[in-house]
Amino acid sequence: MAKQQGSGSPSYLTPDEMKELIKSRNKNLPLSEKLEEKINLQVSSPTLKNFTPKDIKQYLDGYVISQERAKKDIAVAVAYHYKHIDCLVNNPGTPIKKNNVLMIGPTGVGKTYMLEKISQLIDVPLLVVDCSKLTKSGYIGNSVNDMLIDLFAKTNGDIETAEKSIIYLDEIDKIRTQNSYGQRDIAGQDVQVELLKIIEGAEVPIEVGKKKIMFNTKGVLFIAGGAFPELENIIKKRKNIKKEIGFGKEQTVSKTGELFREITTEDLVNYGLLPEFIGRLPVITALSELKQEDLENILKNSQESILKHYEAELAGYSIKIKFTDEAIREIAKMAYGKGIGARGLTTICENFLMELKYELPSTNIKNVVVTEELFRNPQKYLEDLNQKND
Repeated sequence: MAKQQGSGSPSYLTPDEMKELIKSRNKNLPLSEKLEEKINLQVSSPTLKNFTPKDIKQYLDGYVISQERAKKDIAVAVAYHYKHIDCLVNNPGTPIKKNNVLMIGPTGVGKTYMLEKISQLIDVPLLVVDCSKLTKSGYIGNSVNDMLIDLFAKTNGDIETAEKSIIYLDEIDKIRTQNSYGQRDIAGQDVQVELLKIIEGAEVPIEVGKKKIMFNTKGVLFIAGGAFPELENIIKKRKNIKKEIGFGKEQTVSKTGELFREITTEDLVNYGLLPEFIGRLPVITALSELKQEDLENILKNSQESILKHYEAELAGYSIKIKFTDEAIREIAKMAYGKGIGARGLTTICENFLMELKYELPSTNIKNVVVTEELFRNPQKYLEDLNQKND
């Protein structure tokens, strides 16, 4: 970021300025002169290369609850990756090591969501690839090169933009070199081998219609992610953490996210990743399972809380809806019990609100306070409402 005149510290974007930036992009509106000057847009690069890691982390804080270490790791990787691209533009011979990332964490903790928000902020395309569907070239399924074709199509054939995108390799743990029975999995090994060259950075030929073009992946940031079941047990075994016989208790260990920060290449190799593949993902970060209080915080404070979505929906019928702290706590408690993280919040809220969303617009009710009692028994609320209307 550019420094303010007369100040020795960087000038970071405020949350309101972040909102203005995203709104201007989504609606193709010009930025205010003050904001445009502050972020110092440079025409030579399609990205906002002056974002610092702190800028990115600060922006993510408004959307992604908890996961402090992971947000910092990703912010650093993204910021420096695009700075490296700028170095290559100005000094083509500059030796650059790619900051590709491996994200480890259970489902529903915000891996994909985090990258979606970063993609919006720095204005680069994000392609999410389901690695469980990748196969070796020539076999049934999606080949590794198909992701580059998809990225080329997503940018409407703008190869320059495509070559500076982010590719998220989701469910990367599904391409291990052995199956759950410990048997060798040739398919998983072959896919890893084919990914090596692309992730490291190379000129790759892709077929677009009847044409063949070269796609340079050196400027593409690859971020791989997965839940990695069983990896925790591999780390514990290496560290000799186990339950003792008799009245002994399991030795006190950090929560899974903290345990994963002690991960080694050996652990990942034992899980089923090739050493060469791991070497292409130098930044390894772990995300912890969301606790109940984290889910409450998401509902209350996230910029894109599902509750704000429902407030906006019902406002279209001039109905104000408010959720009490007790109701929010109950929603979070139910989602936490299902063990599917933040994704469970939407499912639970949708199931609860469906009948209310159906009935309320046809009534004279303009204010609804969702209490714990109402959340537990919305049917009784609707029956009482119908009796009043009779």
